[in-house]
Amino acid sequence: MKSPLIFLVSSVLFAISSIVHAQTPSVSLRVEQETKQSEPPGAKDHYTKTQKRTLKVFLTNSSKTETNVKIKYTFFGHAINSHETTAIDQGEKDATLKPSDTQEVDTPTSSQTYVEEHYPPKSKVKVPASGNKLTGYGVQVFVDDKLMGESYEPLSMKDLMGKAPAAAAAAPPAAKAPAKK
Repeated sequence: MKSPLIFLVSSVLFAISSIVHAQTPSVSLRVEQETKQSEPPGAKDHYTKTQKRTLKVFLTNSSKTETNVKIKYTFFGHAINSHETTAIDQGEKDATLKPSDTQEVDTPTSSQTYVEEHYPPKSKVKVPASGNKLTGYGVQVFVDDKLMGESYEPLSMKDLMGKAPAAAAAAPPAAKAPAKK
């Protein structure tokens, strides 16, 4: 039989851990991607393609308090004539999650157009490949600057998340100063 002191201490510790757990936000996420690939309207050939990708981020707040979250997302891709993957589009969205609720947050659509390398009919001149292809995504969810969840497709995108600026936002390389003689 437990002594009253041990019972009291264990009850107090249980009560403290319950209070701390109730106050700590607990957010989980699930990501679904909606992908469409098509030929752009008015395309005269079957070599020009447009990819459109939107992420549906489902956030579940399992705490008993309202929680503010920041969602950081990045779409990754590569130039059609290269296999070096970089960030193509990225952004942030804020959301307020009600207690014990699930909410869907959609990202803006990333759209990339590319042309496959080909020879046009009745021509011997090759048209080079150009444009960007989407290859993956990364999503991170933060509560008070603390990472609460993340999702990557493929998983290798985790290494690239946050390391490179988006291609559209990247500044051109600085001009080199002429060498002094």
